[in-house]
Amino acid sequence: MRTSKKALIFFLLVLAVKDALLGSFLLLNLNWILSHAGMSYSNDVKTMASFFGVCVLIVSTLCLTATSFVASNKPNGVSISKFIGWWMVIASVIVYIKIGKPEWSAIDFITGALILIPAFLYERKTSEVDNTAFRLQ
Repeated sequence: MRTSKKALIFFLLVLAVKDALLGSFLLLNLNWILSHAGMSYSNDVKTMASFFGVCVLIVSTLCLTATSFVASNKPNGVSISKFIGWWMVIASVIVYIKIGKPEWSAIDFITGALILIPAFLYERKTSEVDNTAFRLQ
């Protein structure tokens, strides 16, 4: 298996686990998170955290789907991976602008980059192999 494919699968699985834990924590243990983030509890925060927790769980399952597709050599896996990676980068900018927490923003930016780089490398290698096979025929 190519290094770029292994790296893509690895970083998708890391994000899937991270988001599954974060989403579960947001839904089940919000008070602990708020106390450690220096935020106060309110019904509005609970509502927004619940929506965010569900969204993060959706991203986790999307990462698992992309992992399955990449492992099966389905081209949709790379497309989904790039979609996830780009939105992680976009989310990092939004988090930085809206919340002003560079450490939170950096995590999303680095995660997005660590998914995008192997996704583009794997896609390039796959297209080179396809072009070579086409020329040989």
